Order: sequence, then structure tokens, then C-alpha cells
Amino acid sequence: MKNFEKRSTTTTTRFEAGVMITVALLVLLLLAVLILPGCVAQEYEYCPPRLVIITDQDAGLYGEPAETRAQSRARYVDEWFDCIDSIHVYIFDENERFVTIWSGGGYTPGQEYEVPYDKLGLPEGVYSFVAWTNRWGDHTCNVNELLAQGGDFYLDDLHMYLDTHGGEIDHDLNHRHWGILERANMSNQSVISPSEYRIVIDPAIHRVNFMLEGVEVDRPGQTRVDAEDYSVTVSDNNPVHNFRNKYVTGQPTYYHTRTMMDVTGAPGGPGAWFDDEGIPPAGADYKDGVALLTASMNLVHIHDLSKTGFSMHNNDSGEEVFAYDDIVGLINLVYSSNDQKVDFEETLEFDILVSFVAPFYVNITINGWTYRLNLVDLGRK
Repeated sequence: MKNFEKRSTTTTTRFEAGVMITVALLVLLLLAVLILPGCVAQEYEYCPPRLVIITDQDAGLYGEPAETRAQSRARYVDEWFDCIDSIHVYIFDENERFVTIWSGGGYTPGQEYEVPYDKLGLPEGVYSFVAWTNRWGDHTCNVNELLAQGGDFYLDDLHMYLDTHGGEIDHDLNHRHWGILERANMSNQSVISPSEYRIVIDPAIHRVNFMLEGVEVDRPGQTRVDAEDYSVTVSDNNPVHNFRNKYVTGQPTYYHTRTMMDVTGAPGGPGAWFDDEGIPPAGADYKDGVALLTASMNLVHIHDLSKTGFSMHNNDSGEEVFAYDDIVGLINLVYSSNDQKVDFEETLEFDILVSFVAPFYVNITINGWTYRLNLVDLGRK
């Protein structure tokens, strides 16, 4: 009898342990269900695909940590991706016919930005997606005009326009970014492994910091150069881009103009003094009336096809101090003369220093690389 009671107690203990293990497994299973993608909690039989917007840097397209990338690129990402206030995603069917548009709020670098695809009401199929940021202020799109006309229109019918303010722009342009995801098969997936699609956005603006060094006082009794006597004007003709972010030719010329600022004596050397808004601090260390003058501006996606030129001039006399009718050509010239090659998709900020160092000659330094130009060859004496 004692042996029977002992065996019975052991059996009961094992049974209770088995129940506890089963309960624990059920609890773990419930927790696992709760932390699976949200479509499970919403009682979907299948998960809709996920559509995510991400920057090229966050996507890790360059295969290297951020701290080892070019300084200008890292600085651009740190400071300018914070300036995305809105994102608009244009959706097209497999024939690139416009279907709908989704608009969302600001983007925070390093954080996931999900488009609520399951709320768009789209049937399964093949779609293309184009994302633009900050479609307001300086940047507009013709989508509303096309919608008002009625009928179908397509990806290649859509354009992004720069408001040139009558041909004279005197302020920094809003930041603009662009990305495209083509022919994605947006079909429902198993709840265990839903598909994720990424629209990778990349900046569509270049930052150019112009610097002028070596100009001297030009008025009797003047002891130092007055920065406000000098300006930089950039001429450009690329205000229209299609939805593949390609320049649309045949556009009128417009101008960016900035009055220069004096940063003589500011620490760090050329290219080191600009704050988050591109404004350098005032300097005070004048030497023999020679100053270092600067002006910064945002330009839309400079490239070989857009003949972007610039000139530096004295506002009082009207004299043109220096001019070059092709910024891209000048950048390529300076880089190639130093056995370097520039990538305009990767290098987004350029410091262009014009230094008058000797009669008939000027040094052009761009992002640390220097080339000496003969002013006679440029048609100047």
C-alpha cells in the first residue's frame, strides 16, 4: 500500500508539471502572436506587403559605416535630412498609369517611415512608386492640373517644378529628395513572412559655398573690404524635372543672387565656418585690407546637362571680379587636375574658393583640391 501511494504521488507531480509546461507554452505562443506583424492582431488571413521609405544612407547602400564616408555627405545627412517636413508618394500601375497619391508627415533620420499600404485599398498587382519630399514652397507638381483635366495620365506626364520667383531667387531653396521603386509585385503574403518593399530616397539638392579671397580695398580712405560690396550670382536653367529626376531641357534661365559675408579671421580655414543654416560668423582679423568673403546657396541637382554658371561682382562699380559659365565643368577640371573623380550623386556639398594670388592668375580650390587658372585664357586681363 505504501508503494502504491508513493507511485500515485509521483504520477500526480509529473502530471502537474506537464500542465504547468503546457500553460507556459501557451503563454509564450500568445506573446509571440502579439508581437508578430500588426496584421495578425487585425485578424488578416494574409499580411499585406509593407512599404517603407528610407534614405540611401540608412539603407546602407555604400557598404561602409557612416563615419568613414566623405565629410560633406555625412554632414549633409546629419543636418539636411532633418529638414524633411512632408513626403508624397505617387503610385502607378504596371503600365505606369497614375493610380493615386499618398501624403505623409516629416521624416526622422534613422527611424522607419512606413506608408500604410493596407489603408490604400489597392488590389494585388504590380505597382511603381515615386516619392518626393517637401512638395511645397519652392517645389510644385502638375498632378492637380492633370487630375482636373480628367482621363488617364502616366508617370512620364508628371513633372516637379521649381518656383523661380520671376527668374530671381534670393533665398535658400527648400530641401528636396527623390526616390523610385519600380514594378514591385504587391501581393499578400503569409503572416509569418510578409514582404517588405523600400523606396530609397536621395537628396536632389546641392549646396555650394562660394568664397572669394584676395580682393582689396577699392575706395579712398577705406581700410578694409566691405563684404556687402560684393555678390555672387548663379545662372541656371533646370527648374523642371521629370519623375525619374531627370532634367527637362529647353527651360528658361533663372538666377540665384546672394550678397557676400565677411569671415576673415574665422577659425578652421575655408569651408569650416558654416552653421546649420549656411551662415558663417563674423570675422575681425583684417590684414592689409584683404578679406575672405563668402556666400552659400542651395541649387537644384547640378549636372552636366544644366549649364550652371556663376559670377562674382562688385555691387558698387558693377565690375565682374570672376566668372565661369560652367560650375560642373570647373569642378571636373579641378578634380581631374588632381587625379580625382567627382561623383555628383555622392558629393552633395562643394566649397568653391576663388583666390587672387598673382597678376593674371587665380587659384580655384574646390573641396580641398586646387587648380591655377590663367585669367588671360578666360578672356580677362
